[in-house]
Amino acid sequence: MADFLPFRGIRYDPELLTGTRPATLDVVAAPPYDVIDDEERAALEAKDPHNSVRLILPRDEGAIDRYQVAAVTLAAWSRLGILRADLAPQLYGYEMRFHDDAGHPRRTRGVLGALALPPAGDGG
Repeated sequence: MADFLPFRGIRYDPELLTGTRPATLDVVAAPPYDVIDDEERAALEAKDPHNSVRLILPRDEGAIDRYQVAAVTLAAWSRLGILRADLAPQLYGYEMRFHDDAGHPRRTRGVLGALALPPAGDGG
């Protein structure tokens, strides 16, 4: 059987966000990378220099590929305190609101945690 466990999440320090005042996560939130087109990507990047699109859909920078760019960006934001790990492991509740393809408002809620899987072959 799999174990669903708390983990130490990495979250923004709202005091260090540079977008709106008072700071809200709206300036750094981004939809999933696979639904972002080039126009939306540019708009998200313009919202705040620390928008999460720079981590989930980074641009290549010369000889540095986008995955390396994301790693360097994550390390820099962590070093600066823009992102910080929670002190204790926990489970995280979330809610997403969106409009479906027909334009109807929708909402989904869930819980994030670490999933520990049993070794392969253990019948789990």
